[in-house]
Amino acid sequence: MKKTRHHIYLTEADNRILKQLSDKRNQSRSAVVRKLIQTQKYRDNLQEIETNNRIIGSYLKEFSHIGTNINQIAYHLNANITNHEEAKTDLEKNIVKLMQKIKELNEKVDTLKIKINVPHIKIKTPSSIEEQDGIQEYEIKREENE
Repeated sequence: MKKTRHHIYLTEADNRILKQLSDKRNQSRSAVVRKLIQTQKYRDNLQEIETNNRIIGSYLKEFSHIGTNINQIAYHLNANITNHEEAKTDLEKNIVKLMQKIKELNEKVDTLKIKINVPHIKIKTPSSIEEQDGIQEYEIKREENE
């Protein structure tokens, strides 16, 4: 890949920050700037993922409300209801409605899935962390999709 030379002007404060970053990472200033440009590519995807997480959270809240309704239906079915057949048909209708809602929500969630080429990171859960000499070690493994 051919490299192109660019000249930029920085304030003293920005120059200090860039120098600190390059010293901290033990990289040249150019390498730090290139890395910052590369991370910008993923920012938009991450923002979209956060938006989808909020939407999915609202779906989960809706499922919670549906669960509460089912519990209320079960309570009334188990109470002394005079007309058990009518209550049974109402329950069946509500179960069919619930199944339809679940199917609709699953279809909406499928449309929200984002396909990006970012390697997945596996992090060991706290239950699988090995403790050695009083220090907890976290192991991060990268899987590259090829």
